[in-house]
Amino acid sequence: MLIKTYKDRSFDESYSVIDHPCGLRIMFCQKPFRTFTASLRVRFGEMCTAYRLKGQKRVYRIPRGTAHFLEHKMFEDEDGQDLLTEFFKFGADANAYTSWDQTTYCFTGTSHFKENLSILLSMVKKTHFTDESVEKEKGIIGEELCSYLDDPVNSMYVAAKGNLYSKLAYRYDLGGSVATIRHIDKDILTRIHRTFYRPDNMVLSVCGNPDQVDLDTVYRAVTEQFGDEKRADPLPEPVYPDEPDAILRAQSTLTRAVAGKGFCLSFKGPARKDRTDLELYRQGRVLSIVNELLFSGSSRLKEELQDRGLLLGDLTSSVVVSRNLSCIQISGWSERPEQTVSFILSHIEKYKNTGFSQPDVERAVKVALSESLLAFDSVDAVAEMMGQLAFYKKDCYSLIRTYRKVTADDCRTALKRYFRTDFMTYVRLLPLRNAGRIST
Repeated sequence: MLIKTYKDRSFDESYSVIDHPCGLRIMFCQKPFRTFTASLRVRFGEMCTAYRLKGQKRVYRIPRGTAHFLEHKMFEDEDGQDLLTEFFKFGADANAYTSWDQTTYCFTGTSHFKENLSILLSMVKKTHFTDESVEKEKGIIGEELCSYLDDPVNSMYVAAKGNLYSKLAYRYDLGGSVATIRHIDKDILTRIHRTFYRPDNMVLSVCGNPDQVDLDTVYRAVTEQFGDEKRADPLPEPVYPDEPDAILRAQSTLTRAVAGKGFCLSFKGPARKDRTDLELYRQGRVLSIVNELLFSGSSRLKEELQDRGLLLGDLTSSVVVSRNLSCIQISGWSERPEQTVSFILSHIEKYKNTGFSQPDVERAVKVALSESLLAFDSVDAVAEMMGQLAFYKKDCYSLIRTYRKVTADDCRTALKRYFRTDFMTYVRLLPLRNAGRIST
């Protein structure tokens, strides 16, 4: 067993990486806490709606919502029973979630680590799909998807992405729609599981107390479930549509049964297909600092908006940076959304012209660093970081080093590149009674 250990002496942290012969990468960290956690990440998410096998030309299509649907079905055993109860028997709390590029299965507990790990690995390895169970799941997931449509903030985000993107699956809701999941059947789920749910397309992250968690136990459990040989058939390669640079619509209006008025500003940044994983990772960190400077709870913008009566509550912002897309979204509530949006845009333009001061950038970097360092006091957060950065081929401590290198010039360059009004859309959310009137 070849072990590579990463250390950061500045705050006395370390973890190990082991590439198992079956192809599974194991990220392992021991922490002196009472709880332990393990997460298994599959490199398959909702962004992938088509793929080809490496070295082959044929393209296989996937209905939108398949990754999320498969996540649901993996918790069902051969008798149709919920495998969550198996984790409960051994005192663990299990969960799963689907993102645009990954599907993650995890558990947290305080005892019986070996038994819970065995359940997790076995659950993700095996399938028990039947025509009847798949049809039943469509009804359950359909109700979940309809509940998202009732969420006014989520509706704004999805509408904004639909205004920005015309080809990529990112323009839709994460779990697909009632219409798209109708096309999912037992054969599709079986094919996708066989293609993507393979050890050399997954990462296992484990973090916990040395009294409960040891590397030999993890290694043996992986060998028992997946063997000690890598599959010979080729890995899948996602195939993404060519997304045009231009946006579809500059603005749109939604009406919902809400008491106030909402707004969502969204910027379509450039795709970075020619960038390395390291460059993409660093750009994401720079944009997170820009977001802290512009939209955080302690930002000057929020204070000025509230002083002028242009913001109810907080601003909410998010950043997505990947090889296929980059997107920044800012949302909030205001009785005068048009004035609020105008003020936000003038604030952004001001900093494009003047840049941020180095002391302000250093303050924002310190905030990001403190949040990153605090994460090392949580087994769940450590496992999350190890798993995420494994796909970037970076160690956890690179997060700290990357933040420390962010400069005021980096932030100004990112602001000019990613916050362009010609690649921006504005979605306003109005109460039903105000559908015919726009407040200015």
